[in-house]
Amino acid sequence: MFSYVEQRLKAAEAKGQKLFVYILSTTAHPPYTTPPDYHILPVDYSVYQGNVNKDRPYAESILKSYQYQTDALGWFVHHVSDADFGSRTIIGMTGDHNTRSFYHYTGTDDILHNYGVPLMLYVPSAYQANWHVDASVYGSHRDIFPTLINLALSDTAYYRSGQNLLAANARQNGVALSVYDVALTGDGAVPDITKKQFMKKTGKEYVPCKGADCPATLESMRRKEQAYVGLMDWYIRQQANRKNH
Repeated sequence: MFSYVEQRLKAAEAKGQKLFVYILSTTAHPPYTTPPDYHILPVDYSVYQGNVNKDRPYAESILKSYQYQTDALGWFVHHVSDADFGSRTIIGMTGDHNTRSFYHYTGTDDILHNYGVPLMLYVPSAYQANWHVDASVYGSHRDIFPTLINLALSDTAYYRSGQNLLAANARQNGVALSVYDVALTGDGAVPDITKKQFMKKTGKEYVPCKGADCPATLESMRRKEQAYVGLMDWYIRQQANRKNH
């Protein structure tokens, strides 16, 4: 998959074309296999503690496929950064879930790990002029394209589904919305935005709270996120109907 993208990038460069590529791998899903010619470095199942899958051969196959896909991604970024077009190419990398068949998060301090996935960006220095990197900002997949658009395109109008995670005011606007259901901020969490049930953040933990014990911001955030989900549902349906007609 990455080799194919490299070929497309090289072909676009030779023709002087701009290129946008969106790719989605299924390697992090069963049956967790790796190519027969790929040399897998040793994995140590014993270092993991807690709610780890007890089927050791199956769990190790997950670790091995994860090693393979991250290695392939690393080499892809390396090849792009070394290429002539690397100084004009931005790469955004994320996932849509954790290694859910390998480890199960259950504690109140694990909610961020349960719903969280990494977002990594390869951004050439020429595109880093006005960005503010703050890894503590809360965000989710809806924020990725606004972030990339602000990096790659100048004075371009676009439908802003989320916020630019690299903006100076990103921290105060940060909300992580997972599966259009769970909302998290630095103040607390709403496990289901259709219900008035809240959790406040105490240290690293999110603990249930009620009434005045909950941060006042959570109810207004819940209503805003609920409205956002309804708006996006309407917008997507509207776009689909336009294409059908």
